[in-house]
Parts: sequence; C-alpha cells; structure tokens
Amino acid sequence: MDEHENKIIEFLQINKKVFSQDLQKLFDVKERRAREILSNMVKKGILEKIGKTKGSYYILKRQLNEQNSR
Repeated sequence: MDEHENKIIEFLQINKKVFSQDLQKLFDVKERRAREILSNMVKKGILEKIGKTKGSYYILKRQLNEQNSR
C-alpha cells in the first residue's frame, strides 16, 4: 500500500467513513484526484463505496476491518 492508502485507512479507523472532500483537504488535491485514489482503493478491495451520487462515501471492506480488530 502507498502512503495515501495508509493515511486513508488510519482516517477510517477513527472516522468510520470518508468522503472525497475529506481527501481533498487531507492531501491538498483536486476533487478528480481524490476520487481517483478512492476508486483505485475500491478496485483493490480495500474500500467499499456506499451510494451512487454526490453524497456517496467510502468505508473499509469488512474483512479488512475484522483483521485490524484482532
């Protein structure tokens, strides 16, 4: 995992969900880049996208959550 992915996982362990706007602030990137990072993490099976419109957000996939709880 890269540095962005590790920071997002840390963020999610505290906040439980992340919006693309959160990443824009966290990494000082434009909306398109924030969505690209999140989309790549979904493709890798790290995150799950909830919703289909502007209010959509991302959570950690269940198995990753369970592994970190141990």
